[in-house]
Amino acid sequence: MANSEQMIKWMSDRQGKVTYSMNSRLGPNSYDCSSAVYFALVAGGFLPTGMMGNTDSLFGHLEAAGWKKVAANSKGYYDVKRGDIFIWGTRGASGGAAGHTGIFIDSKDQMIHCNYGYNGITVNDHDTLWSHNGKPTVTIYRFTKAVETTIQNGATNTKPNTAASSGNKVYQVDDLQYVNGIWQVRCNYLVPTEFNWTENGIACADITLTDKNGNVLADQVTKKGSYFIIPEINVNSAGSSQKGSGNYYWLPIQFRNGGRVWLSAWDKKHLLHG
Repeated sequence: MANSEQMIKWMSDRQGKVTYSMNSRLGPNSYDCSSAVYFALVAGGFLPTGMMGNTDSLFGHLEAAGWKKVAANSKGYYDVKRGDIFIWGTRGASGGAAGHTGIFIDSKDQMIHCNYGYNGITVNDHDTLWSHNGKPTVTIYRFTKAVETTIQNGATNTKPNTAASSGNKVYQVDDLQYVNGIWQVRCNYLVPTEFNWTENGIACADITLTDKNGNVLADQVTKKGSYFIIPEINVNSAGSSQKGSGNYYWLPIQFRNGGRVWLSAWDKKHLLHG
């Protein structure tokens, strides 16, 4: 059964013991704001083991797991409770440095979060830091009840709930597996020969699901046969392509979430836009 105290405990157990990193965000020694919240949600039983995403995907994942938005009171303020989760940034555009998230630990605006400013997991006053950061748009969620439709493992995305066409090259998921501690997809178009999950699997957290025309979907549950794009924000770097297996050219890609893999493409532009 889901337990908000276990969720908060996961964060508290690592307070002052880990550092902040957007590049090495999957632990055990460093996390970023959203990966810490995802791990905490898993520890609390709200999300399935292995699920990972970013600040932007958190909106949809919370709602699918039975969390509801907290409405502001008549004065425009939020009456928060212990265990509520906040997200800074506009939905659909809060990935990376554009957003932030954490968990309230009381009704007096104290939050626990993994943050760049203090280089780790700390407890701070929400409103003070919110004001210092330019008072961004804030959404607060509270767990209300379990939902009948459970989230399937591997559900991740970058820009959920927008119908705008991405303009990126559209690929298809040919397989989906939980390997090396994360959910990954196999795309035969990008790896036409000698596939290996460690060398060629793409983390679900590094893709965004679309329809076959590249329109981003609200439903970001990854399944075999799903269409997806690779958002540029999730590609940290791309090396030089080299001719190799199967007489194809292979490009080394350093993904934000899944680390380094090899994919068949000429360069970064070719990978993202075809």
